[in-house]
Formats: sequence, structure tokens, C-alpha cells
Amino acid sequence: MGVSTLMAALLMTAPPECGPERVGQIFIIGNVVTPDSVILDRVPLFPGQLLVEGDLRKAKDSLRVLWLVGVRCQSVCVLKSDGPIKDILINVQEQWPVDFFFAPRER
Repeated sequence: MGVSTLMAALLMTAPPECGPERVGQIFIIGNVVTPDSVILDRVPLFPGQLLVEGDLRKAKDSLRVLWLVGVRCQSVCVLKSDGPIKDILINVQEQWPVDFFFAPRER
């Protein structure tokens, strides 16, 4: 099962009617070189916070500045769950040039 198929299966399709939603865990996928802490420093979400309309858009917008260090935000999504605690999935893509890792060093 591919990552996109897995994400489609996990994504929330309709908001539940069960009280205020709160942020649960925040998962980050796609980063190999960039530490999670660098990405989380830019996200205005934290576990336990009330999840209101527009929070996911704000999170994605705030991650745009990471293109300066070679990281592009693909998506910020709520993972499917029945309760009021909603886990967040942040999907990023690192755009490091190949020669960054394999270029010969001058001495």
C-alpha cells in the first residue's frame, strides 16, 4: 500500500459532531535531513490545543518559509478518528540538490 493510499484511508472525510476538537499527536513524514524540531518550531499547533477552523491552513502557511532550507510542505491534514482528539499529519518534501551530498570536497 503506497503512502498516498494510506493517507487517503486515514484522512478525515466529515467532521464529527462530538464536542470541541483538540490536537492530539503531530506526525511528520517525508523529512530525512531536516529535524522534526525545525518543522515543529514553525507549526502554530501543539497537543491539547483547541482545533478551530483555519488552524490547518495557518500551519501550512507558516511552513512556507522552510523552502529557504530546502523543505516544502505538501500537506497538513487531520487523521481520521471518532473522538474529539485529532492527530495531525504533516507531509513535507525535502528538495536537497543531489550534488549537495555527493559533490567532491575541495581541500
